[in-house]
Amino acid sequence: MQITVTFRHVEPTPALRTYAEEKLSRVKKYLRRPVDAHVILSVAKERHVAEITLKADHVTMFAQEETHDLYSAIDLALDKLEHQAQ
Repeated sequence: MQITVTFRHVEPTPALRTYAEEKLSRVKKYLRRPVDAHVILSVAKERHVAEITLKADHVTMFAQEETHDLYSAIDLALDKLEHQAQ
């Protein structure tokens, strides 16, 4: 699966990139052929936002979460995607 991580107004760190990529494996088990995933991580003042778009077969799923830190935003967005995939 091709995973693209984009950072907006936040310092790109290998830890955040790796965290997002590893967490995406939770959703892969529900899809036969996940093709592409795009993760956008952004920060604006106190808003930490994770947007995840996942394309598989002929389905596109999207989830967005806003929290106090990027790690929990990634977790919550992936929870939404996992629920959509089931």
